Amino acid sequence: DRLGQGEVIYISLLSGVPASRTVNKMTSYPDEIDEFKVAGKAVYLVTKHGYSKTRYNNAYMEKELNVDATTRNINTLQKIAEIGLRLD
Repeated sequence: DRLGQGEVIYISLLSGVPASRTVNKMTSYPDEIDEFKVAGKAVYLVTKHGYSKTRYNNAYMEKELNVDATTRNINTLQKIAEIGLRLD
């Protein structure tokens, strides 16, 4: 676990795979606070000062990547997965 104190992982689930040109444009903006990685239909984001202070919020992802998105923190997604496994 390489997360520092106060860092939280968020995952944006995208409605489709964003065009590589939009991903390249978004990744070209320097940011010394938060880190993100676009992978297929997801964006993995590590915030250092909380989601309310990151520029990479859900609206930003949708606008920059030109896709619909929903963003949740890793704890919420883990709980959803656990519930899904119990229903199986």
